[in-house]
Amino acid sequence: MSSTTTTTTRLLVIPLVYLMLVASASHSALSSASLFFDVDFSNASTFSLADFTTAGDAAFHGQRFDLTANAYRAGISDSVGRVAYAHPVPLRDNATGQVASFTTSFTFAINITDMNNKGDGMAFFLGNYPSGLPPRSEGGALGLCTDYCVNRTAGRDRFVAVEFDTFDDSWDPHLTYDHMGINVNSVVSVANISLPSFSLNGQMSARVDYNSSTSVMGVDLRFDRSPKFGSATPIFNVSAKVDLSSALPEQVAIGFSAATGAPIELHQLLSWSFSSVAPGTGSPTDPGALASSNPRTGLKVALGITSSISILLCAAVVALLRALRRKHLALAEIQLESDARGRLC
Repeated sequence: MSSTTTTTTRLLVIPLVYLMLVASASHSALSSASLFFDVDFSNASTFSLADFTTAGDAAFHGQRFDLTANAYRAGISDSVGRVAYAHPVPLRDNATGQVASFTTSFTFAINITDMNNKGDGMAFFLGNYPSGLPPRSEGGALGLCTDYCVNRTAGRDRFVAVEFDTFDDSWDPHLTYDHMGINVNSVVSVANISLPSFSLNGQMSARVDYNSSTSVMGVDLRFDRSPKFGSATPIFNVSAKVDLSSALPEQVAIGFSAATGAPIELHQLLSWSFSSVAPGTGSPTDPGALASSNPRTGLKVALGITSSISILLCAAVVALLRALRRKHLALAEIQLESDARGRLC
């Protein structure tokens, strides 16, 4: 093989290997990048039930998920249940230690008929994947952990949660009957805000933001249709610094849990938006700005981007091959002319 051919072959192989590595890196980055979905459970075109799992007494009923028993009847005390996104959510990059940022919004309802016999509440949670309902997690445990976990829990029971608590347990703030709190591996909140007594009743909307650069989790709760406030829609806030990297594993389950004790109420999930970005890649898209779509929209977008990158890379390879072929032919012609002159001499 001539030196010209060897050089040309090397010129072909090096950029091709480089482009293959770039394509592989791009696909890897996209496969672990942004997750988002925006689901209205009253609109079947926006979701697939296969993308959600239930445990305990939780079940889908037409236009909503009921997290606990779905009707007032005998025997619904000590009801507990969970609804979770069926797929793992990347939270931390073990290689860099960076943690994902996320934003989630959801509409839910707590329905109470007897204000003197209500409890215990519901929560949005991040926990071990796959999601599982801990044993003996009814009542004040809110379906989050076993035996109330007043002390910090570990292992598969680890969780970070935002609770909407309707029962005044011994470990709760005692200013009112209702409160909202941020919990880290314990039912004792690291931060909480007391709400007007008997206000956690009716339809509400909440938004949870986690900023990985500051490790701050912030929660906004708006009362949309509450008998307590009538036509008013007040908003309450709570925030806390939460180190998700030490509290949770590399990938997590996300979802909702709820429980009753001897007192009873109904807990319903009506809609849910979630948006996260891969660790170290910026801020998540605001779910409120997303159009209603299938939960797998994020995957479809990622696949579309991957396909576009693949097309561009293929085009680049073709252009490079053509350029190198022209260069190879030109070098071959020069070599032939040089050989011809040598023979004439």
